[in-house]
Order: sequence, then structure tokens, then C-alpha cells
Amino acid sequence: TADVQTFNIELDIPAGAPADIAMVAYAEIDPTPQKLGVFFKVREYSFSSAVAGSVEVDKLPKGAWYSVLHLFKSDVSEVEVEANQAKAIFATKGILERTQKEASPIKRVPQTAAATHIDFITDGDLSQSLRTDLLNDFRIRAKLDTAGAMDIVAETFDTLQGA
Repeated sequence: TADVQTFNIELDIPAGAPADIAMVAYAEIDPTPQKLGVFFKVREYSFSSAVAGSVEVDKLPKGAWYSVLHLFKSDVSEVEVEANQAKAIFATKGILERTQKEASPIKRVPQTAAATHIDFITDGDLSQSLRTDLLNDFRIRAKLDTAGAMDIVAETFDTLQGA
């Protein structure tokens, strides 16, 4: 790619992996230099609340197209996604899980015990991702049954300009 100078791949190797583990990476090389374009990005954001109840996260970056938000805290019971002061999603954990299980063409398997998943593309159409590059305001609200840390993992489509 014409606009990428370095490229890193990061992996987490489980503690029980063999000491002599071997990994191989492959790359497809295009002889015609061109810009990178759109790519899939997974980012983790930490959030902590000293209280139980409704909490608001308004610091997620805007610019990308969000396909899924994973809220890693076992006791998130309800979520709301707001875009420019309009509710895009308002649902309980149970409704979000049912939506994922009924997804088409590929049914999801929610990790119920560990997280709550806000999936914008359950129908398999990537263009249904939540586009945030045109938003002035983007926030999520989560109802936490207990205080504590909640890791937010965002799966987005982005470009180098938005990265």
C-alpha cells in the first residue's frame, strides 16, 4: 500500500501454549501501489464506574463505522446507543441476545456470562454499521447492576484518515 510505512500484528498467546509454538504470516503483495482504503479495526476502551445504575460513555471516537460494541462486564442489563440526541438502540441484554441468536445469514453466539453485545449488522449487511463520521454526538448508556470496570471492545470499519 502506498500510504502505509509500517504494519504491526499483535497476538495474545495463551499461557498454556507450547513453548515451541510456530507461527507463519502471509501477505498478499500487489505490484500496483495504491492507498490502503477501508479496513477492519478492533479497539478496546476502558471504563470504570464507582456506582451501580445508569452510566454514560461519551468518549468513544467518532469517524469510523461501528459494526459491534462488546461491553465486557457480566451484569450490564440494559443499553442505549444515542446518535445526535436520537436513540439508535434501546434494549435489554435479553433482547440484544435474542437478536443475535436470530441473526441471518449467520447466527451469533453471544458470550452471555462475560459481555453484552450491541450488534448493528445482524443481517450481514456491512452498510448497516453505525456511521459516526457525520455525527456531532455519539454516546452509549449502560445499566450496571454493580459498580466496577467495564471494558468496551469496538469493531469498526475505518480508514487511515480516521485512524
